[in-house]
Amino acid sequence: MAVSTPSDLHTEQQPEKQDKKRTRQQAALLGLFVADAAALGLHWLYDPERLDALQEAHRSLAFRPVTDEAYKDAKGIFVHHQRHTGTLSQYGETARLALEVWGRQEQENAPSAFQAEYVRHFGPGGTYNGYIDRPTRATLDAVAAAGDTPSLLSGADDDQLPAVITTAATTLALGAADATTLETMTRITNNNDFATGAAQILGNWLHNTIETGDSTFSESFLTSEKSELSNRLADAASSGQTVSEAAEHYGRACNLIQGFPLALTILRNTQSYREAIEANIHAGGDSCGRSMIIGPIAGARWGLGGENGIPLDWILQLSDARDIWNNIQTLTRQASK
Repeated sequence: MAVSTPSDLHTEQQPEKQDKKRTRQQAALLGLFVADAAALGLHWLYDPERLDALQEAHRSLAFRPVTDEAYKDAKGIFVHHQRHTGTLSQYGETARLALEVWGRQEQENAPSAFQAEYVRHFGPGGTYNGYIDRPTRATLDAVAAAGDTPSLLSGADDDQLPAVITTAATTLALGAADATTLETMTRITNNNDFATGAAQILGNWLHNTIETGDSTFSESFLTSEKSELSNRLADAASSGQTVSEAAEHYGRACNLIQGFPLALTILRNTQSYREAIEANIHAGGDSCGRSMIIGPIAGARWGLGGENGIPLDWILQLSDARDIWNNIQTLTRQASK
């Protein structure tokens, strides 16, 4: 009878380890898109009482109809008249462009290809039909003004959550939270030092979650340059606040200084992907923006299906799920080489 040596066991275990890592990669990316689509129906609803009433009436807040019904006589703004249940917000659409570009481009060409696709998709005559926010408009104007040779520093001087939209696809494509590339991708849409720091922190956190399966936030993920965001994230990582308390304390709006620590608090206080996404929507405000953080971390942590992973019925509600899944598989195959 043959006896396995330690080196034999290591060789046998490596494929299984790689399979688990690839599954976490796939779940991270899919988790982003499902989280964004799930939040769209109540995106930018800032009324805690209305959200409480909706949760009591419907139990689940995910994939609510994309209509203005919930916003009547409530604090909030409804802007997604041209979208429908299961589609992505402007955040998710941008993340999808990054996913597609990283899946088909050489690494050195991906940033410029992403910028060109961004303009084609969101610009005049583009394929996107929906709300154009201020950072997107400023980026489109900057690229148009530059003519045939736009700089990759085309983004708005803006420190809101759109800054981290491309972080998940970039980190997964490179297999690392590469500071230079993350900064380049961020500055295409958000040319702001605060924004690039946030992208680096999220990249560090996501990369560690992919590698280990542990989504615990560590102060080692913070950048060397201390900032108000670093201080708030360190506070959120150790605070005993509930999600509701954190929403009041940090704020529900689009700024990274509010959205990132609230997203961290949500992930610390929930024990499944479903619970994290429901808590994100119930927190109100820029729930789609926070999905760019919560979705990939929760997906990588809890995986696909089962008791704690991304619910299969939610995946089936995602419009273009087949195309998105095919693009995810393409990117993760490349990342595993």
